Amino acid sequence: MRRPGRATSGLLALCCLGVLSAGSVAAYNGQATVQILITGPAAAVPCDAPVAIAATVISLASGNVIATQIVAWSLESEDSGDALSADSSITDEAGSRPSTWT
Repeated sequence: MRRPGRATSGLLALCCLGVLSAGSVAAYNGQATVQILITGPAAAVPCDAPVAIAATVISLASGNVIATQIVAWSLESEDSGDALSADSSITDEAGSRPSTWT
């Protein structure tokens, strides 16, 4: 069996490097620019008690919180009587906006 020469090995390494580096720079249009942190109670809450939740919006580019950002609230699946205190709200100067789930 013949072993590959330096030129063949170099060409193979260059092709592999091209494939690997192409994937690391690829991106898509419309990429997320913010992170949304949702906070709520740290322990179990009785079913009939309101739950305070909050969303904090953070810029991925700078790491700073974002004021005056619209937060749209919705429940994925609602049990009978479940509701949020607002459908949408705007973050304050701390980049946060509370809501209540009842």
